[in-house]
Amino acid sequence: MVDGIPGEFDAFLAEPRNAILCIARGPGAPPHATPVWFEYADGRFRISITRERVKYRLIQREPQVTLVVDADSRFQTVIVSGRAELSDDDASLLSLTRALREKHRSGAADASDEELLRQLREEQRVVLTVVPAQVVTWAND
Repeated sequence: MVDGIPGEFDAFLAEPRNAILCIARGPGAPPHATPVWFEYADGRFRISITRERVKYRLIQREPQVTLVVDADSRFQTVIVSGRAELSDDDASLLSLTRALREKHRSGAADASDEELLRQLREEQRVVLTVVPAQVVTWAND
């Protein structure tokens, strides 16, 4: 793994904002790029996706991805490229969903673990983890 993202970007990545997840479609095709919510902790990015979406199928074929986090009101950016890992264990699904709902202040935070997990399974949710292999950052306050 690379040195990682400088600590000066921790607060920036903790703010509620979208990232753009970019995945290769294949030779000669433009990349698939889609906005996603993310959690950044322990040097990794976690994203909730569903098995029914194009990005899930593309990642199964080619797990190398790029994630771009950019500020809309100031010149600050984090770009990471790395391997996407998919998991669907109950603990990961629950912890990520609760973290994203808290970060973005959305959804019913009062749902029981059982109810929330039922919803996540019904939506066919999985956790996509990006472990950065390459990091580019810049900031100009």
